[in-house]
Amino acid sequence: MAKELFGLASPSDHDLNNLVSFAAKYYEGSANSRDESAYVRAGLAFLFCRYVPDDRDYSLIRQGSPTVAKNHTETKRVRDTWAFMIYKRTLLFDPEQSYTAKPGQTLRPTFRDALLEAIRYAFGMWTTFQGMALELRQAQRASRLLVGPGEAAEQAAIRSGLIDASEYVSETIPDGTLLPLNTTFTKSWTLKNVGEVPWIGRSLKRLTPDTALYPTSESMVPVPRTLPGELVVISVEVTTRNVPGFTEVRFKMVDAQGNLCWPDEYPYGATLAIETRNLVWAHREPGNRHRPWQE
Repeated sequence: MAKELFGLASPSDHDLNNLVSFAAKYYEGSANSRDESAYVRAGLAFLFCRYVPDDRDYSLIRQGSPTVAKNHTETKRVRDTWAFMIYKRTLLFDPEQSYTAKPGQTLRPTFRDALLEAIRYAFGMWTTFQGMALELRQAQRASRLLVGPGEAAEQAAIRSGLIDASEYVSETIPDGTLLPLNTTFTKSWTLKNVGEVPWIGRSLKRLTPDTALYPTSESMVPVPRTLPGELVVISVEVTTRNVPGFTEVRFKMVDAQGNLCWPDEYPYGATLAIETRNLVWAHREPGNRHRPWQE
């Protein structure tokens, strides 16, 4: 199959890994549930076809399995732990949780069967799968030519044809909120990584000028590391000025090099739109129950 698909006389292990990884990706596109995706991704993690742990992941693996050394990357204990971590991350969006190898060992047959089902499905749709796999293969070749030795792995993933996308989920301090002058508060946005590129080393950059007419805030706010499918909460501490009126502050996500992540999308980015007045509390109760501001 690999010979026919890639036009190779003798496919290498990397080519075979690509074949399995592409088949799983093709199957995920038609998966009916998150459970199916989770099992397939865990199978890939066990085989090290697609998801490879970084230093931070190894620290989580060692928390669950303290006897694992960093150079034991090929042991079944590491692969069982990593596969189960990928499985739970896909379901729970929790990148900070460590797990032991035992659950991964127990579910290994399930992960294997899910991956085999993905391969059977892809091979059963050979014509359409072949077209997708060839496109991914060409993108890989192009990325090796375009990516310089010092370029971030995140950019390499983008160049290889993986989708980089975000989705707005919720926010605090809704637009139009009335706030008093000289008040400090925290604005938060919850976003979801709905693409295939992990968000590593990213920040939320303030685009609005920091002048006396606008609230003050940090110019760059780090974005926590966010894997595909995960939710992230980005919080910015803001202080209103001693100037009444309506103001809008805009932020957009940038990569580790300071480049806009989606220069042609999301034109307004993450926005903060508030109105400031000379207000005082009429009465405030504990928690969120309170009477409104009054002048």
